[in-house]
Amino acid sequence: MVERNSQRAVGSLIFTFLFIVGQISFAGPFPVRGEIQAEADTLTAGSRAERRREVIPKAGPRLVFAKEVFDFGEVMSGEKVNCDFQFTNSGKEVLEILEIKPDCGCTQAGEWEPRIDPGKSGWIRISLNTKGMRGEIRKAIHGIINVPGNPKFVVWLEGRVQEPFEISPRAVTFGLINPRQNLRQTVTITNRLKDPMFISNVRCKNPEFIPYLKVIKAGQEFELIVEVKPGLSPGKYSAGVEIQARLPAPVKIWIPVSGYVPPAVDIRPRRIIMRAGPLPEVMQKIISVRYTKAGFLKLSELTVNPPEVKLELVEKIPDKEYRIILTFPRGFTLLKEIPLAVTFKTNEPSFSKAEIPIRVDGYFVPPAPIKSRQNQAP
Repeated sequence: MVERNSQRAVGSLIFTFLFIVGQISFAGPFPVRGEIQAEADTLTAGSRAERRREVIPKAGPRLVFAKEVFDFGEVMSGEKVNCDFQFTNSGKEVLEILEIKPDCGCTQAGEWEPRIDPGKSGWIRISLNTKGMRGEIRKAIHGIINVPGNPKFVVWLEGRVQEPFEISPRAVTFGLINPRQNLRQTVTITNRLKDPMFISNVRCKNPEFIPYLKVIKAGQEFELIVEVKPGLSPGKYSAGVEIQARLPAPVKIWIPVSGYVPPAVDIRPRRIIMRAGPLPEVMQKIISVRYTKAGFLKLSELTVNPPEVKLELVEKIPDKEYRIILTFPRGFTLLKEIPLAVTFKTNEPSFSKAEIPIRVDGYFVPPAPIKSRQNQAP
């Protein structure tokens, strides 16, 4: 009996195995990894196409540009660029272009056909004024249309703008000027065009800067040399060198020039700004004093008001540069009616006494006393 049951179990297992093998053979071989990926890509592409079909309306107008980006290539600064953005109404209803709005005033929209029938084409004319531009340029042009669900569009105008001449450096900056030295700087002007450049006039309205021109290669390369007039008084100086040129049309070249002549005793900062009190912790401020002339500098009678602020004088460079360190104690409060300043004397005849005021962002105002009810009138 047991033997007969075992034979039945074995037969059942063999039948089940043969049935599974038959199902697998009928279904075909197992897909390999590439086939699985291909099927996934097909599904993804199908879903993307389905999404595109959902975005694009089946009815109504549809705006399709031949190019959404117009590359005008390379032009010289000052040239006017005109371009046409061609488009087609591939929808089933009339397309209406309601508004064209460029990003900035240098880009302007010309005329365009406001209504385009289905299947018809049109264009939008855009002009770009490149005056004052240089380098890579990218401008956006926005529009409003009557397409349901997608009422706005944007196209781009891009390219590179070069100046007809190159200026290097573009500005002359002398920085700190020593009035006892002969200072000069050189600017190179290079013509990029085939036509020769002719320069007729070079001038500077500020007499403290003396410009003159040197021809390196006739019609192509020039050097502008700017000198500082000796013996300048302390102060800030700024001006510009104006060059009249023809290339082939008349052009003006403007090169800014600047410099600073420090006083004999250069103090920085000229005033101290601190936060309003009471101070939550100890605070330090540093004043730098530097002698710009030949010889030596001595400081004396160093004081500060009020006396609770501590002063320390440190000689950084012997007889030339000093540091004044101010230490404000914790809880320090500056009242409006009490002026605060650091003062000292020097051995320099043109700068015998110095005063550095101390200011805060907001003065501390003590609260008004609270009157008791006993002192109040009934």
